[in-house]
Amino acid sequence: MRHTRIYEDVRVALSTVYDPCSVAAGRPVSIVDLGLLVSADLDRAGGLTIVLRTTFPGCTMAPHFTRAAEEQAREIPGVRSVRVLVDSEHTWTPSAASALPVVSAPAGVVPWALRKH
Repeated sequence: MRHTRIYEDVRVALSTVYDPCSVAAGRPVSIVDLGLLVSADLDRAGGLTIVLRTTFPGCTMAPHFTRAAEEQAREIPGVRSVRVLVDSEHTWTPSAASALPVVSAPAGVVPWALRKH
């Protein structure tokens, strides 16, 4: 995959979106560190399409982190609309996670899954 500027901007924006299951287990890991970000493309009209994968096909938490990803991505300069898709074609394996995943939220950062909405 080519790493475009928008891909890097999305990586930064989604770095504060934590996998709900890891939060429930008391060891928050961002969806980026977990390796769930597949792609991000921005069209000329400012439409951003993000493709995420889940850790297993029957993941019931996908609606939670896809909504959080959409909210965070709306804050990226130049983005006018956001569409987040879950791609079941890309199978997740532990090797997709970064070598040194964040195992706890940085001081002062409240994981999206724990925020009051």
